[in-house]
Amino acid sequence: MRRFVVRAAAAIGGLLVLAAPLHAQGYHVRWNTWFQSVAYRGVQADSILAATAVAVPGGGFESPDGFAVSCPAGATYCGFFRPAAEQRGMPVVSTIDASVWGFGIEGLKLHVKGRAGGDLEDGGFWPGVEPEVQLIEGYAEYARRNVTVQAGRTTVFSRLGYLGLDGGQAWVRPLGGKLRIGAYGGWALAEGAVLPITSPELNPLAEFRPTERELAFGGSVGWNLGMFEGRLLYRREFDPGADLVSGERGAAEAVIHPGFGFTVTGGVEYDFLTKAWGTHDVVVRYRHPGGWAEVTVGQR
Repeated sequence: MRRFVVRAAAAIGGLLVLAAPLHAQGYHVRWNTWFQSVAYRGVQADSILAATAVAVPGGGFESPDGFAVSCPAGATYCGFFRPAAEQRGMPVVSTIDASVWGFGIEGLKLHVKGRAGGDLEDGGFWPGVEPEVQLIEGYAEYARRNVTVQAGRTTVFSRLGYLGLDGGQAWVRPLGGKLRIGAYGGWALAEGAVLPITSPELNPLAEFRPTERELAFGGSVGWNLGMFEGRLLYRREFDPGADLVSGERGAAEAVIHPGFGFTVTGGVEYDFLTKAWGTHDVVVRYRHPGGWAEVTVGQR
């Protein structure tokens, strides 16, 4: 594991060195490394013969070495918990976030965000460091004033939640940006991970892991009319292996600026499969023009 971490750090450092000669291109690289040492001691179940339990003043029993024990009436054994063996972990995670542009095509950019991690303690228990190398994002983007297109491993953030996918997304902004129309689609990553659901790293799911990756697609329509902003969203997830729709939801959100220092925001979600409304909220916020008072009242 230590060799892996050294190799990963060398590889990332090499990328930074190689980036320097790209004089014709613009680039931005952010690299950070996080490390800590953690020790944890849990408990383990144990028992003793009831005949060896020691009565203590005020009632109750303890083991000969001083641990409180539970002795059910008539039982042969008394149960208790003693400290388990100490576990140590030394997790180290290095993340690189890099963008490069200036390829002779105005608006074209390449973006990569990845993570390398491991546990420097042999037999360490720290979770979340497998697999050792993870690609969080990696896409090509073409952006102009009214159009943005991304293709590769990308992410979608909205009121419907976080979605990682290998595919693409695009937005158009007609009417001077007052209208925004977006769409996305591709093969979904596992919920809460940057891995396909079919990855062997998710083996604890065992037979509950599908044989094929889900397909996901959706879109949104938003508008900005000054006093009134809003957006409608839709997402559909399809399991091709089982030939069924595993998720289909929609949402609406809005912001109203009536003036006099007031702002009203709200939203609601709907599940088309269960035909049920999801979370909904409304917030009324008042801010004095002079900034000396702010009041917020809401419901969720």
